Amino acid sequence: MPYECRYFSTNFTAVMATFNNIGPGLNVVGPTGNYGSFGVLSKIVLMFDMLVGRLEIFPMLVLFVPGMWTLHRRKNNKKKSEPKRKNMDIYFFNITVLRNRKIFDEKLKEMDQERAEKVERLKVTADKLRCVGAGMLINFIKEKYGIKEDVQIDKFGKPHFPNSRVHFNISHSGSYAIAAVSKHKIGIDI
Repeated sequence: MPYECRYFSTNFTAVMATFNNIGPGLNVVGPTGNYGSFGVLSKIVLMFDMLVGRLEIFPMLVLFVPGMWTLHRRKNNKKKSEPKRKNMDIYFFNITVLRNRKIFDEKLKEMDQERAEKVERLKVTADKLRCVGAGMLINFIKEKYGIKEDVQIDKFGKPHFPNSRVHFNISHSGSYAIAAVSKHKIGIDI
């Protein structure tokens, strides 16, 4: 069974030696002694002291204080009452509700002519549902952002509103259609 030293000078200088990396302590941990007589718990405390001493205190705080784990950003000169501006909005729609033929037909009537014709050309029912779901998201974006013009497709196949500062992108897969909207060019995939 290990011997736990009861001398204050031994314990104090053991902590100081491990924490400050100053070499040997006094008495049992002096120049001719070692830490073998300390128990397991004492050795764990001394190892922690060595880590804190070698790494400095700030990295140890970062390691053991969860509040330090978040990314801190430089504060702007904005007033505290001013809300943070969002860079994008993301909307999604579960198309399973469109399996109901009555709902599907009702929503198809709300589509512009080009999208309605595209839906009619599709052969697979799931593709038709996704196409209508994407059209519903486009209609939602137009209404939410006050856009009057119809969607156009650019030379790269990306949909856009030609005279609007609102940029968006649509994707659909499985049972979902998703849209991302931003004041900057944006893409999304599902």
